[in-house]
Amino acid sequence: FRDDESIICCPVIFIMALAIADNAFKNKFTSLRQIYDLVVPKGTDRIRLKWDDDWAKRPIFRDVEHTPTKVQISKTKSFTYEKHRYYFIRLGRTCRFRKRLQWYDLRRGSGKRLN
Repeated sequence: FRDDESIICCPVIFIMALAIADNAFKNKFTSLRQIYDLVVPKGTDRIRLKWDDDWAKRPIFRDVEHTPTKVQISKTKSFTYEKHRYYFIRLGRTCRFRKRLQWYDLRRGSGKRLN
């Protein structure tokens, strides 16, 4: 995490917010504050947050589905790669990054911490 003025541009925070909105964590977190308040044990540099069993196999970035009465976020249909890429690049532009964001940047920037 980056705890500074660019936190709004942090994709990891965005992923965690989606998981909280979906109630996807085993611990049933209801806010990012609850996660920030966790204490990292001595001798380690991380805390592993586990997915709820019902959500473990569902995609994080889900597409919308149209029903006769509404448009809703699908629980099973993931974004296509093209749609992911479009919005990820758009995020970088919105954040005024000089370099166009690529999914590789997210993976490389986080090291193994997204595993």
